[in-house]
Amino acid sequence: MRKQYASCLNNNDLSRCKFNGEITGSWGHWYNFLFMTNDSMIRNALIELRNNTSKTGGNTVKLTDQHIEFGTSVTFWGQTYQCK
Repeated sequence: MRKQYASCLNNNDLSRCKFNGEITGSWGHWYNFLFMTNDSMIRNALIELRNNTSKTGGNTVKLTDQHIEFGTSVTFWGQTYQCK
């Protein structure tokens, strides 16, 4: 059986979805950011966001319009939903 990953969306009809809460996904630390590219930090932060969505029982995450990009890490936040 293939693992189901949460969908990320910015603009969609959530009328058939149940709100599960707010979540974040972050990647990078002050001690290891020199060894990672920005793309790698962004990709891993999105993976953590999807994993945290699944932990809440959600299958969809609505991303906020912005993400926080520090010099040493990147953080996304959003709202998690269980959609039919």
